[in-house]
Amino acid sequence: MKKKIVKIITLATMSLFLTSCSNKQEQNIVINQKEIIQCTNFDEKETLKEKLIIEEFKIRIPENASVNSFCVYENMVYYSVEFGDYLLGPKQIGKEEIPFEDKYNTQIRAFDTETKEDNMVYRYSAKECIGVSDIQCNGKELVWEEYQNGTWNIKLFLLGEPQKEPILKSPYEHINIHDGVKSVCTEKENNINMIQLSDNLDILNLEIDMDVSAPIANKQLCIWMKGYDYHERQELYCFDREKQTTYCIPTSYTFAYEVLDDMILLNQEDEIICYNVKTMEKTTLTEGKKGYGFLFSGIDGNVYAEIFDEEKEDGTLNVINIKKK
Repeated sequence: MKKKIVKIITLATMSLFLTSCSNKQEQNIVINQKEIIQCTNFDEKETLKEKLIIEEFKIRIPENASVNSFCVYENMVYYSVEFGDYLLGPKQIGKEEIPFEDKYNTQIRAFDTETKEDNMVYRYSAKECIGVSDIQCNGKELVWEEYQNGTWNIKLFLLGEPQKEPILKSPYEHINIHDGVKSVCTEKENNINMIQLSDNLDILNLEIDMDVSAPIANKQLCIWMKGYDYHERQELYCFDREKQTTYCIPTSYTFAYEVLDDMILLNQEDEIICYNVKTMEKTTLTEGKKGYGFLFSGIDGNVYAEIFDEEKEDGTLNVINIKKK
């Protein structure tokens, strides 16, 4: 039901990106495939792990509920609680679906990883289950996407004012934003793709004669892959913004990827692997028989994902959170 994952940010930041400014400086760089450096010899370095803090949290959720979206900000995990799958479950086996009641309204909850307190932040008052996705937080505001009446709207909720209705409405946006850098991809003529990076008042256009999907960038790196079929993704491309050099990293099955400062994180074959193209080092960050969901970048300079474990208890949300020391 949901289109591809996007990052949602606060009202002030969205306004900045959607407002034109005559002082913007624009730079164009053409990336020639013949000049891309092939990175095949990464040194396995456990020292990369020493630069990171890796945390895991287990959160109990209400009975019969499911979590479709969450985010991590500092010591808080904000997550949605929805009952749509539970209500529609009987219909999948030819029985009548469970009637909607007020207690099945969608909730937004907050879990404190230090005190283990879990509190409801917001609760809908609707006559149907409201779908929620792409929750983000900056410490003062929560922003998420809401699916209601057949459309997606962006919603803003001010923390500390639980009675205040969300006030932000905006069309669905296909953008990624990390560390204040917005990245979008457009197709030009003659099979040339352009990745546009917008950093405050500056714009960087990367013109590439290859198929490009889902570019992600911060102030140091821009990464992307070819196509959207995860099973065919065999190479990840990385543009070093300081050196203005492009690298190609051979990969196996890659489900998701993110940038964290000068590092690249790949969810690869149910393992999260960390690469650093500047030092040509890599290491595996996770161990054990666990699977991981999409990688998300938080406003707090962190990367997080849901953990899918064979031994996972029913009625829990398991989260991994990764950040620089």
